Amino acid sequence: MNEKSILEMALDTKFDTPESKYPRIYVPWDDERQFDYYNKIAQKYPDYQLQVEKLPKDITAEFIKSINHKPGLLALAVRPVSEGSDDLEGFPYLVPGGRFNEQYGWDSYFILLGLLESGIIEPCIGMCENFIYEIENYNKILNANRSYYLGRSQPPFLTDMALQTFNYMKDKQGKKDLVFLQRAIAAAIKEYWTVWCTEPRLDPETGLSCYHADGLGIPPETEATHFQAVLKLFCQKYNCSFEEFTKLYNDGDIKEPGLDEYFLHDRAVRESGHDTTYRFEGVCAYLATIDLNSLLYKYETDIAFAIKTYFNDEFINGDTSAKWTQLATERKQNIQKYLWNETQGMYFDYNTKTHTQSRYESVTTMFPLWANLCDPEQAQTLAEKSITKFEVFGGLVSGTLKSRGEIGLNKPSRQWDYPYAWAPHQILAWEGLKNYGYDAVARRLSYRWCHMMTMAFVDFNGIVVEKYDATSERQPHKVDAEYGNQGSGFKGVATEGFGWVNSSYLLGLKNLDQKGVRALGLVTKPEDFFASLAKKELHGYGLHALAKNSKDGQVVFKTECLNSN
Repeated sequence: MNEKSILEMALDTKFDTPESKYPRIYVPWDDERQFDYYNKIAQKYPDYQLQVEKLPKDITAEFIKSINHKPGLLALAVRPVSEGSDDLEGFPYLVPGGRFNEQYGWDSYFILLGLLESGIIEPCIGMCENFIYEIENYNKILNANRSYYLGRSQPPFLTDMALQTFNYMKDKQGKKDLVFLQRAIAAAIKEYWTVWCTEPRLDPETGLSCYHADGLGIPPETEATHFQAVLKLFCQKYNCSFEEFTKLYNDGDIKEPGLDEYFLHDRAVRESGHDTTYRFEGVCAYLATIDLNSLLYKYETDIAFAIKTYFNDEFINGDTSAKWTQLATERKQNIQKYLWNETQGMYFDYNTKTHTQSRYESVTTMFPLWANLCDPEQAQTLAEKSITKFEVFGGLVSGTLKSRGEIGLNKPSRQWDYPYAWAPHQILAWEGLKNYGYDAVARRLSYRWCHMMTMAFVDFNGIVVEKYDATSERQPHKVDAEYGNQGSGFKGVATEGFGWVNSSYLLGLKNLDQKGVRALGLVTKPEDFFASLAKKELHGYGLHALAKNSKDGQVVFKTECLNSN
């Protein structure tokens, strides 16, 4: 964000109000440097009519709603252009792509992994610096840096982002930047206590955390028709148009407690990053999810590691590694008590209102492997039992067909449900399986995902999209659920791909052996590739051949979960 880019970046194409026609940037109440900096840009380019506004010290749900008609970009971290200079510039960062042209929360983590794999460090530092700035000035890592996201966070990954960036600088550049790491860990500690481990996101009875975004009214950034089906009955009840009801409800002139609860859960779904899925519909704000609590366990163990390894076992706030290890131990016990299901061999979400486990089968059951919180026996059960529920032609689907149920006119597809597959789920599953020695399974899943991406790229003009239908062997990029598929709505070819999907290809390739990489080059279907492998090579993909099918001569495979340890 600088003089060359801000005038375009501050425009928001998601809105169509009189105020949204001008670029606008919001600056924290006490950041005079940036307020002066952007005002100078506004004066220098008067034709653009850049609007520079200060936020209040206390950002409430009421305030966020009050500025929904005049959306703006939120200021991020800046630095002097050169040593001693008064001129400022933002840190470089990457956006996901498509209509998402802001810095997003969990997208940034997966984009960072691909950048580090590519030997590109500066945007990684920048994305971490921006998250530190957001926590210090907006009290959380935001869903993205737009004004209407001020009450909403996203899945937390800052500790691993910071450690990965720190280690790259240390190992590749010989630069041990303890100041950077200290600031990042301090910000993560603040986020941990003030966002995730305080009510309403913390459930005091279970000691586990839920997604529970702050806000009032109808989320404004959605497409105009997104909530029409939900609001149709209310429009009929009050005998008014959709637009009229929206205004009356948002202004508080109509009170509908049931609708308030609907949007409470809707905002929580958006904070979860999994927007949307039947897994969360009507319950998300009450669910202690396995994904969020795995990520917070990782925060606890990362913070303990950093304090012990780099700060002589005493952090600037007096914390010790023992304190954070104890927090991790307690969370693990609560996860095992409330979220693990021994009979099913999976982790499930827990409804803190009904005091029952959800039975929705989600691939996020693999997150504990990535966070290293499973016992070895649980890891074996997950790798042997759970993977088969989600493994399809192109990798791991988000959830099972059984849990989603049948779709139709009254139950449309949701993009985070079966049969759709997403890069972050693949990456965390691969890394989690490798944590417990199931490299062969990670290799097989990586081949499936990379083949599907390669096939779509070759057959459809170089396309790389936000998500895939992992059950489709011909057109996996065709995803018509909800928002369509970012990266496929361009004439000709989409040249930039999509952030975390680009990363997933690089990381998936790392998991393959030379024969797998060559097979990708020939766009060899997974089952054909596996059929070409010798017995020893099959073991390297966690497989063994049973027999040829008498009808079509195809080899039938059985999965093995070979632990390399």
